[in-house]
Amino acid sequence: MNNLITYKTYTFHTIPIQVVFEEGIIRITNDLQLWIFYDQHIIERTVWLVNRIKQDYNEFFGKPLAISNRSLGLEIWGHLYYEVFILRFSKLFRLDIRSRRMKNLLKPAQIIDCGESDKDSNRRLWNLLAPLFSFIGKLLPLNISKIGLKD
Repeated sequence: MNNLITYKTYTFHTIPIQVVFEEGIIRITNDLQLWIFYDQHIIERTVWLVNRIKQDYNEFFGKPLAISNRSLGLEIWGHLYYEVFILRFSKLFRLDIRSRRMKNLLKPAQIIDCGESDKDSNRRLWNLLAPLFSFIGKLLPLNISKIGLKD
């Protein structure tokens, strides 16, 4: 097994997106820049990001990342919009996001871990949803960075 860890910043126009590569896993930093990236053209931008990640993964490890493009895109959305939902919920009910309970709820969204089947227990879920990629993408809210939830 190769223990190589590689860090890469993708720049979409002026928006930096941080990705860490390990064998069988990619990790995307879920920060305000990622939210800005997803303000518009969610499907197209996901295709752009996933294609670049998979191309670089192949270069770094000499083999393709064994995750379908749609499954990878859906997992990115799942973590990202999970955080949007939790933060909206906490704001609506005036919950303290600094509380231990809220920190525990938000922890899975801080870094978007996407792994191959043997490294990601949720891969089956994302693979099952993959045929709905375009449909789900059209339902996702736009301008998430402008709602004042993430700093």
